Amino acid sequence: MLLGIVIPVYNEEMRLLSMFRVIREELKGIDYVVIIADDGSSDGTVEVRTLIRALVSWGFASLARLLTGLPYRDFQCGCKAFTAEAAHALFLEPFRCGKFAFDVEVLLRARDVGFVVTEVPVLWRAGDGSKVRLLKHGLEMLKSLLALRAAYGRGGARARVALRPGGGGSRLHGADVP
Repeated sequence: MLLGIVIPVYNEEMRLLSMFRVIREELKGIDYVVIIADDGSSDGTVEVRTLIRALVSWGFASLARLLTGLPYRDFQCGCKAFTAEAAHALFLEPFRCGKFAFDVEVLLRARDVGFVVTEVPVLWRAGDGSKVRLLKHGLEMLKSLLALRAAYGRGGARARVALRPGGGGSRLHGADVP
């Protein structure tokens, strides 16, 4: 069963991180989600929430780089562009991992097929309403990355994927947040 914790905050910048630490300690072994209800704070409360999100994203990207050998800074930005040839080659077969590691698997396939991937900085503003819950989905993210590591290896394992590039000079362009 998932426990929902709603924390109403107003100008709680100085206390927010310590609240998260206490909650994490007290609820070890329990699935929970924390919802922060900010009522127009004028201090840095929103920035603290943004910092937490940035740290989680950085952690996922660091783990993905470590497990896959891929060099990218941001794997999960929703803005990606593909040539028609690359899209056909990369999306022809069903994906092993859905949801959170989908972007990583696309990049692994591109590597194994031999496409050139270019990471291009874009300005991407995250909106409210994210469905990702760190504690609920974190383990699923880790399992997906480990499954991708087992399936694709950490680099140079082109024989593991039954995809073929269409012709010389094909390019896949991935646009990710810097």
